[in-house]
Amino acid sequence: MAVACDEGVYRIAKEIQLKSPEEFGNIVLCLGPFHMIKVVQASIGQYIDGSGAETIWTKNGVFGVNVVKQVLSGKHYKKSLYGLYILSEAIQRLQLEEFFRVHGCDDYVEELNILKCMKVSVGKKDKEQSKKQLSDFMTKSDSLMADFKSFKEDMATKSETFKFWDTFVCMVALLMDLVRSVKEGNWLLHLHTVKCILPLFSIFNHTNYLRWCSLYLEDMQKLEETAPDVYQYFMSGKFAVKH
Repeated sequence: MAVACDEGVYRIAKEIQLKSPEEFGNIVLCLGPFHMIKVVQASIGQYIDGSGAETIWTKNGVFGVNVVKQVLSGKHYKKSLYGLYILSEAIQRLQLEEFFRVHGCDDYVEELNILKCMKVSVGKKDKEQSKKQLSDFMTKSDSLMADFKSFKEDMATKSETFKFWDTFVCMVALLMDLVRSVKEGNWLLHLHTVKCILPLFSIFNHTNYLRWCSLYLEDMQKLEETAPDVYQYFMSGKFAVKH
């Protein structure tokens, strides 16, 4: 039987299970993703606190002054998710703009044309065509993505500001992967992302989540052996409740 709970309850339940494995060994304890996501939001908020992000949001009418504090703390789930996402997208747009200014577009005509077509398909809400074009882009964009990665690595060595905001973009990407894993019921993506966010818990002093999330990850990686039925259930996309 699988039971999901937040960190506070998980800690108590896990301690009981560790003390009495014979009695409670048939229970699979899971850390609920909702509060995990909020802690990641708070970690990113700590990272960009005082960076000027607050001014960007307020000056552009995205959030009011009082709401910004809730966004940075992760206390307002939806607004925090939205605010971090649009700020990350704005940074990535600036990165791409500079990349194409430096490298030009001639070497990437095919890839850019696919993206233009995909934009039209998304606008028409044509899911099948959008998926096909996305797959096509991923197949043909190796050179573009490699060049863009090299560009970012080079810029990060030249500019601390660029490095700071590129790190922010990477952190938000992890946050979005964590959210996506739940929405899509992608168990392997969930485990991979949990592993990747553990350093954030350490860096930003979320010690309880670092401790118990590490144990949770270790348990879940052994799940195929310890509870194969639950493992198959999770692999089928049913590890999280979706509304």
